[in-house]
Amino acid sequence: MEKNIEEIVGFLCQQYERLKSSINFVNDDLLAEQRNYFTTKFSKEVLERMTPEEALENLMNSKNRDSLVYHLEFKNDEDFNTSNFGGIGGGTAGKFTIFHSNKFDQWVKWEGNSQVPISDQAAQERAYEISQNLVKLHHHIENSPHETLEDVREMVRAIEADQELARFYQYGWVHKYFHLFYPEKISDFSSTNTFRSLLVKIKHPFVNEISMEEENNTYILDFLYNELVKRIGLSHPNLSKIVYSVFELGSTNYYKVELNKYSVSDLDKMIQSEYFFPPIKLNRDLSDFTSTKELREFTKGIDYREYSATQINSLTIGLKRNDVLLLVDEREAKYVGVLKGEYEFISEEAFQHRVPIVWHKVKDTFEISGKVPKLINRIYPIKDQVNVELAVEKGDTVSSTILPNRKEVKPLKGIMREINSLLMKKKQVILTGAPGTGKSYWALNTVYELVARQNYQNSFVNLQPEEQKQVKNST
Repeated sequence: MEKNIEEIVGFLCQQYERLKSSINFVNDDLLAEQRNYFTTKFSKEVLERMTPEEALENLMNSKNRDSLVYHLEFKNDEDFNTSNFGGIGGGTAGKFTIFHSNKFDQWVKWEGNSQVPISDQAAQERAYEISQNLVKLHHHIENSPHETLEDVREMVRAIEADQELARFYQYGWVHKYFHLFYPEKISDFSSTNTFRSLLVKIKHPFVNEISMEEENNTYILDFLYNELVKRIGLSHPNLSKIVYSVFELGSTNYYKVELNKYSVSDLDKMIQSEYFFPPIKLNRDLSDFTSTKELREFTKGIDYREYSATQINSLTIGLKRNDVLLLVDEREAKYVGVLKGEYEFISEEAFQHRVPIVWHKVKDTFEISGKVPKLINRIYPIKDQVNVELAVEKGDTVSSTILPNRKEVKPLKGIMREINSLLMKKKQVILTGAPGTGKSYWALNTVYELVARQNYQNSFVNLQPEEQKQVKNST
């Protein structure tokens, strides 16, 4: 059931021809100039000469616009546009392991979810360790022939044998740094989740050659993706522009649901109905709940013990548009569905809880790895996710029609409701809180939701992919 690499290359080349007049591709000469600027400024030789004081100021001080971390996350001028070489933005400054905190007005290290103040001397020592770790990694990557997957595995084993490097080399900013030096070996995808999603969406056949542990190693995934880059003949940033235009990376969750929870007649009704019916007997609209914690308190209050709050959440309000459900008989795949809307509750129907979906009969049945689900489980291995995507692509559609866009818009809830309420009163909202508490997430997603409701009279998650792109581009 797998695709071959020629099919994928052909598809992406077709997308290039389709999109080349509408996408602003980056000039190859400009990329070469900017890459040369960066690799000269932060070369291995420059790092080798740095003192601890220089390492702290010139590498790790994001407030210094001439520093390494500033270049990797923020720099955007005629000398260097960091967005041309992949993204590491978002999250907290803790991703660099040390940073200068406004809260403490001194250097801190990130431990767990806490900022721990450290002395300038300790910060200098850590910055110097980072510079030397980068030097050591240069040697490992330079000396790797990178001609086969086993070459990459050997490089990874050598890196992980060094206790100082074992965790350090997997940081996203470190991966991006080395992409700038070795683009033929290191890709511009520094987020493992995004990278995994990319290989699944293009249905890469080589994912069957790597172990589950290797699925979370960006340097292993680099080898798979760079084979495509070489065959297509585009630079990394230009191929990335195509990929992001065609696919919604990182936005899909995959689930397996056990068929034995349904009678034969109920299963037939569900498959023909264009809905997924969660097997839950709760005469209550669950869309009012905004978290598993609230659900847990509710089920405890009515002494409901059939399923846990986590399972109920996963089967109902936790599902979102474009998530994929695989119905399995123990481990054997039978039906697969792509969600086309949000959870709904219809009190007068026999199956009160439901989520809009388009079902497909699995044509070439296959076995899914992992435990047999008691009810519902996430599907994590990317080789399984690839098989699920192929099942959608090649399966026979059971539903007679594709669901129309749902126009019922439910009231805003939780933080989004609070933000909207404040905007109605004050026309401006400033979100405050410690790093990593979700300020950027809630601000951005509330904007998307409000624009979707204003322009399309619909919730953002219910919009078609092209409409969602228009919303994002307008904000």
